[in-house]
Amino acid sequence: MKRDLPTAVQLEKGGGGGGHGHPTRRAPRLVSLSLLALILLASALLALVLDALPAEHQPALLADALCTLSQPLSTLPISLALLAGPLLLPLGRRQPTPTATVESIGGPSSTWRGSGLGCHSRLGGGGGGGGARTFWRLPEERKAAAREEPDADELPDLLTATLEQLERGLDRGLFTSVQLVKAYLARIEEVNHAGPKLNAVIETAPREYLLAEAARRDEERAQGKKRGYLHGIPILVKDNFATNASMSLNTTAGSYALLGAVSPRNARIITDAVERGGAIILGKTNMSAWAHAYFPGGNTCGSSSGSAVAASVGLAGATLGTETDGSIVCPASSNALVGFKPTVGLVSRAGTIPISSTQDSGGPIVQTVADAARVLTDVATLGGFDGGAAGEPRALEGVRIGILADEFVNATLGEFDPAVLPL
Repeated sequence: MKRDLPTAVQLEKGGGGGGHGHPTRRAPRLVSLSLLALILLASALLALVLDALPAEHQPALLADALCTLSQPLSTLPISLALLAGPLLLPLGRRQPTPTATVESIGGPSSTWRGSGLGCHSRLGGGGGGGGARTFWRLPEERKAAAREEPDADELPDLLTATLEQLERGLDRGLFTSVQLVKAYLARIEEVNHAGPKLNAVIETAPREYLLAEAARRDEERAQGKKRGYLHGIPILVKDNFATNASMSLNTTAGSYALLGAVSPRNARIITDAVERGGAIILGKTNMSAWAHAYFPGGNTCGSSSGSAVAASVGLAGATLGTETDGSIVCPASSNALVGFKPTVGLVSRAGTIPISSTQDSGGPIVQTVADAARVLTDVATLGGFDGGAAGEPRALEGVRIGILADEFVNATLGEFDPAVLPL
């Protein structure tokens, strides 16, 4: 005959056991033993699953499983088992010798999906994609830590890799430009065309062309013929920069009306980035798309949106955008990046589809201020084919600079700045 477990009131009064033993002691003991058995069973199962996976896939599995299972209180035993599972793993397997391969900086098992990701960073894939989950909003402290000086034998995480890290790794021979191109193409396929389908990149150059360009940069580097800061680093450019037929890329300014149009020459900024900087033009980025890197479906702010989203999720070493009024700095700010609008004329606008001859500028959207300076060094041209005033020796002569003394504006700034600074 089945006997009911004692209720909370019965336990408090010491009853409910029918006079057999001490139920106040026996019930907790049974629960504890059951909990321990469940933990050990789940740990053993997890160890078997991990043992069957390549080592580089294990952190991503653990992060995903912990975030999925540890939230409800009812799954606490499973959560504890997930934590204990890796401890059992070394008991039954021989650890392989670690190797540094390109897979650790590209492809579906990229290191940015590994350890250090909080459950709060899991966002929906956008567009109702069947509950797809993505992992790219890192806690800010981890993103900052990932930008610190890497170990000599450590390949950078493409999500947070700076130009300085990529340049150092290429110079030291830790990886090649060919490997970087393959890794970035895999990353574009992973989150731009598939997964959340951010649509930040609308077109890439042919793979054979890109690999040939990368091999040429690797050979030049080996011969000591490094062109600039961008040498051998894949970059993406906004679709209003003209590119010639050699790259097999359209220049549409985001319009179907220009689809198939062929430019006889590259925009001057493209020529400078390639010939002076040594960059590899990976492809073209979208303009004013509603596809935010941190909030899919949200407004990315500004027409250089594709360049900002691409840089934010690590689709290229750097990106180029254009700004008339806010189209670089606004999407950069919205995507936790550094955007820089150069002085009009400092970067040539020849071959760039214009809006305003007195306001347009082409500039970088990158991870750090130092990266922005690197890109600007490679693409800045005083004058050239541009009619801008950057080369004027007395550009600021006679200029008076004042501060707006408006009570409403000053009062607003007085509230706004203190609120933003701690963020």
